[in-house]
Amino acid sequence: MNRIVRALGLSGFGISLDWFTTHVGLSSGLAYETHPMASPINAALIFGGASLLLHKILPNGRWFNRALCLFNLLSFGGFLNNIIVILQAIW
Repeated sequence: MNRIVRALGLSGFGISLDWFTTHVGLSSGLAYETHPMASPINAALIFGGASLLLHKILPNGRWFNRALCLFNLLSFGGFLNNIIVILQAIW
């Protein structure tokens, strides 16, 4: 149970940062969010479902725990993209 809580917390934190930076960028006048289905709820369902599925499929072990955490680090991709877009707009 510990590894799924850690994985879901990690992806939830990444999704929250993505939502926050998207909100900051859009309220600053940057209109780069063009995907009509972009929603933190959809992202949480996708990452949460995939994390639960991987938790059930992968056996317990150090490398599999790391693989699950590395998968959930993908949720930080939107955050990094938003930071790059905001920084380009500032400079």
